[in-house]
Amino acid sequence: MEHMRLTSTKRSILTACSAFAILALPVVAHADADTIYSGGPILTMEGDTPVYVQAVAVEDGKITYTGDEGGLDALRGANTACVDPGGKAMLPGFVDPHGHIFLGGMQALSANLLPPPGGEGSDIAGLQRILTEWAEKNAEKVEKFGMIVGFGYDNAQLTEVRHPTREDLDAVSKDIPVIIIHQSTHIGVLNSAALAMMGYEADTPDPEGGVIRREEDGKTPNGVVEENAFFVVLPKILEGVGEAGAALPKPAVSRSMSSPFLT
Repeated sequence: MEHMRLTSTKRSILTACSAFAILALPVVAHADADTIYSGGPILTMEGDTPVYVQAVAVEDGKITYTGDEGGLDALRGANTACVDPGGKAMLPGFVDPHGHIFLGGMQALSANLLPPPGGEGSDIAGLQRILTEWAEKNAEKVEKFGMIVGFGYDNAQLTEVRHPTREDLDAVSKDIPVIIIHQSTHIGVLNSAALAMMGYEADTPDPEGGVIRREEDGKTPNGVVEENAFFVVLPKILEGVGEAGAALPKPAVSRSMSSPFLT
């Protein structure tokens, strides 16, 4: 019995020693990183104060190493691409976490009403000019879509500090529906033809969750529509765009990738 206890104890000791031996083995870094970046100041954005490293290694799209260049030897393989930033700073990218690719595509097919520096929409007269010039240059598109669409105006940055009205857009065209989309994409302005297209009249009630702004008589739509009163306008635009609507995301992606605000 005593012999059995000793044997059991020996086995336990041997098992424990084996485990410690395994844990004591050196950890070998995974070789053959896909890409190694070194040669410029690299800011990791970790910590409360700036943390710089000399090198970054990437494998399968994930950062596997940040540190000094001495740690790269175990990561550099025959097929590893080595990138030298040439002294330029490297830091995590600025990305768009809340992009509207579909609406961005619509923007690519519309007159640019953005305020500076993104566009020239600084006052209502300027918006009218931009829409008129765009319609003249895109006469075939206007005829095909059956409307004139502008994107990106911002009432807060207009000289008048107000939204345009149906009368302002009637100056662009009284016969062709004119629709302009606020920078927030939650508000739009329709000219008289566009209001008629939507069936918005003096006796039209505000839809639930939406507002049809009125003129001083409290009845006649002034052209500004908000939230759900505006969101129902977007399908009408898509009807005009037709099959081209399926391609809307493509120009938006191109615009997004070429944005000076993203990396």
